[in-house]
Amino acid sequence: MSSFSLRASSLVADSPGAATDVRAFILAASAVSPASSSGFRSLGEAAKELLDRQPSTARDAVLAFYAGLADLSIDLHLSGRGSFSSSSSLLKTSSGLLSEFVSEMSSRVEESPAAWAPALARWALGVLGEMSTKYTARVSQSP
Repeated sequence: MSSFSLRASSLVADSPGAATDVRAFILAASAVSPASSSGFRSLGEAAKELLDRQPSTARDAVLAFYAGLADLSIDLHLSGRGSFSSSSSLLKTSSGLLSEFVSEMSSRVEESPAAWAPALARWALGVLGEMSTKYTARVSQSP
């Protein structure tokens, strides 16, 4: 299964507690068990809350979280672990969270295109490239 991790790289504080909140989110996301549906749901809620309160500070960490979640979802789907095991719950949870994320980001782009569209386009193309590179061999070997 894919490892799931985030790194606290360059954080720019909107307020004195902003960087601390984002670091706490990163630590929680890095510590969540890859088999924990409830942990990912809680992180999804925390991600939305962070974006509402501190969009410029939290954006990179939240996007990294969702990139990791997409990676985990693809891995579960391709490995077949999502079919008849405890991972099926995680696959459903991650797919649901990703759908909610798409809706949330669509709303943000509609509300503030200049602030969100370029960053999300860069992020989406980067994730698409990474996932394509990572999983091309596995997809071509699938029956």
